[in-house]
Amino acid sequence: MDGKGWKAILSNYDTVKYLSKFELIELISYDQDLSNHVHHVKSLTYEYYHNNLLLRYISQIFYNLNRLHLSESSFTLTAFQKLMSDLNQLEHLILNRTLFIVFDTSNDPIILSLPPNLITFRPKSYLEIGDRTNIEDLKLKVESNSLPNLKYLEIDHYFQDFIETGSSLLAASRNLKHLSARYCLIERFSGINIQSLRSLTITMINQHYQSNVDAIFPTFRNLKELKIFAGFGINVFERGLIIPRLQKLANIAKNIEKLTLPYIKSSSFSIKDTLQNFDNLKELSLVPADKLTSLNPEELPKTINILNLYNTNPNFVDINNFSNCSELRTIAIYYNSQTLNNFKFEKSGFYKGFEGWRIINYPGASIRCYKE
Repeated sequence: MDGKGWKAILSNYDTVKYLSKFELIELISYDQDLSNHVHHVKSLTYEYYHNNLLLRYISQIFYNLNRLHLSESSFTLTAFQKLMSDLNQLEHLILNRTLFIVFDTSNDPIILSLPPNLITFRPKSYLEIGDRTNIEDLKLKVESNSLPNLKYLEIDHYFQDFIETGSSLLAASRNLKHLSARYCLIERFSGINIQSLRSLTITMINQHYQSNVDAIFPTFRNLKELKIFAGFGINVFERGLIIPRLQKLANIAKNIEKLTLPYIKSSSFSIKDTLQNFDNLKELSLVPADKLTSLNPEELPKTINILNLYNTNPNFVDINNFSNCSELRTIAIYYNSQTLNNFKFEKSGFYKGFEGWRIINYPGASIRCYKE
């Protein structure tokens, strides 16, 4: 700060903003105004700010935070590291389209220190910026076993440079229970021991990238829930990518009880063949990757108790055809009335003619069918 009482702070990516001492005093006064309430604040969302100074005051004002969501913001990596060291009680952290400003031009991974009590970490999207023309994925490394309490990790990255960062995050916790990541990253994590997982979510299975044909997925003996998602309205090329990947994934977790699967109409794809290894399957959710015009109950496992159909026209589902599924007790149909030409449950007559089933239309465009 110079003699005139001005202080320069980094803001708005690579520009410099000046705050007068009066603005700084007003900012600091927040601490006094909230002094009777801040110790009750446990969760904070910080978004649309590009300001190191404000980031610094988070830990000084809201010192009892256990949940922090940083979204659509930018700041120096140094400021972020300082914040993480100050928030030692933090248990849940979300980074959504966060831009780190880094002045280190080396290619060596940067050690990232996260709060040791972290339970949930969701690095949905973050980048590194060095100047106006250099925006790339940030190479970070987390020390092995440094996050002993981490249970939930959700990664939404697909850049090649993030593989090392993602691998170090998995190695940081030996008790991880839930992992969510794109297929391209899961394929590259295949050599890492994550047998503690109970739930695995795989997204963007239809994404085109340079695949590792030699990748061998481990068998997750303790996995109880597997979710696999693709985009809607896939083309012929994407369908050709999805089918062999689904067949490969069908062998990684034979003890699962809950499965979410993209439903594809293709002569080269059979739900029955894909699910034949799941002897303990109790709940099946189908998300159409194409427009679903029919569903053959003969393809479904006879062990399931619950069937969930997403983005499905109820008119294409004849519940009377599910008589072969002797263990089936509940069918849930989720639909979008706008995409179905304003489908109206009351006028459709859907609930008529089904023997042995109780039909209920719930708010939020969903129909539940309970076996009596």
